[in-house]
Amino acid sequence: MGFHITSSIAILIISLSSISGKNLNLFTLFLFLFVIIFLVFLKKDVLSRITALFYLAFIYFVLYEGSFDNYVIIKTWGTESYNLASKLVISGFALFILGFSSIKNNIHDISNQKSFVILLNRHIHLILFIVYIIYLFFAFQKGVDYYTLGRTLGYGYKQYVIRSPTKSLLHYFLMFFNMLLPSVLVYVYYRLKQYPIKYVLIPTIPIFLLILLSGSRYSLIVSFLGVIMVAKNISKISLKHLFQGILITIFIFFLTSAQIANREKGFNQFNYDSVSTTIDEYGFVKSEGTVKTLSMMVKYFKTREHFYGTSTFQIIFFWIPRALWNSKPYTADYKIARDMSLFQNNAITTTASSFFGDFYADFGILGGLFSCFVYGVLAKLIVFKLIKNIDFSFHPLNVLSGVFIGLFLFSMRSFVVPIIAITGISVLYYFFQFFLVKVIIVSENKPFELSYKYKNYFIIKEIYPKKKNPSHSEII
Repeated sequence: MGFHITSSIAILIISLSSISGKNLNLFTLFLFLFVIIFLVFLKKDVLSRITALFYLAFIYFVLYEGSFDNYVIIKTWGTESYNLASKLVISGFALFILGFSSIKNNIHDISNQKSFVILLNRHIHLILFIVYIIYLFFAFQKGVDYYTLGRTLGYGYKQYVIRSPTKSLLHYFLMFFNMLLPSVLVYVYYRLKQYPIKYVLIPTIPIFLLILLSGSRYSLIVSFLGVIMVAKNISKISLKHLFQGILITIFIFFLTSAQIANREKGFNQFNYDSVSTTIDEYGFVKSEGTVKTLSMMVKYFKTREHFYGTSTFQIIFFWIPRALWNSKPYTADYKIARDMSLFQNNAITTTASSFFGDFYADFGILGGLFSCFVYGVLAKLIVFKLIKNIDFSFHPLNVLSGVFIGLFLFSMRSFVVPIIAITGISVLYYFFQFFLVKVIIVSENKPFELSYKYKNYFIIKEIYPKKKNPSHSEII
């Protein structure tokens, strides 16, 4: 990972140089990162390719706006705020990459080192069917509301502060299921049961359609990435797959433009003119407003104290319903947007200030930059835990790999929301692994026998270290 440490230092040097209103250095960095991404994808190293995805996410969520829409930001919040916000977010990203690359870990195929037996619950088909039907029942009700009313009214609450705990938790757990359930289905029926992928994907289609109706662009992208990571090893993606991915990405961008155009008034009023207007207004690739929001934050904190942790720790506060804690703090993005007279008549919509925004709002410049480095280290530890066995594609942790990586990429836009999602999805995954699938390390010289403890399970896969590449046909 020395290459990424070197590149992160180069990014840091660029960010600390003067950033003019003509965005010369931001555009230079824009091109520099594309060169890095091209070089990285020539390698087969999984961690390097995931790091390259962070570069892409940073370009999309931050640099695209900072390079091409900076005149709007300068006009709204001033050159000084824009310049400082640009330097801070680029420096923060360099420190994130430095933290992500600072821990040396070697990816290895654990199936070449230990013997494993994977067990499935004998009633897994019935359990998954019941979960799937229950999910569709609640998600379809929400989908109808979104379709007819739009996201704000379909969300079910006209005022943020009067949400009922039950409705709020239901909304978020449906969002977590949106992201995780497609990966679970692909893992069980494609990876373990070895059914043809074209048939396995059929039950995921209603889920993707309901996500599309919900207006949540990133739930759609994250759940789709989760399916790809379970079905395909990222280190084995060819140029053909990359080309297919580009075509799919273009299609998703059109869908997200349709979501933006219609989510406030409902998809039942969908028309191509509204999509065309949205593309004309935002461009085919919509600017996320992260640099604009961070510039607003810089101006905001010139005359105010920082929040000292109340925004970042929303990842903990979130789980306490506001009905039980009426004075619960809001995230920095939500509070500052309303203090600066944005979204006064919309109780749900908020802004996004990039991964750096919450850290800066809580801890200032130095504390925010240090937090970016720490976040990079923690993200690396979690990602490594998920992908260190990526060639061992039968391990249930593969269910989380694409979803979590997608959420970490989304954190380049906003820190708190994806981390909350990671926490909620982890809870769902715990139940999945506890009740449905078991991975047991066994002795190579001693055949594994099902004990009474596992009476409700059957052996679906055995992997032994002598078999360098476990065959997909080893179904028992």
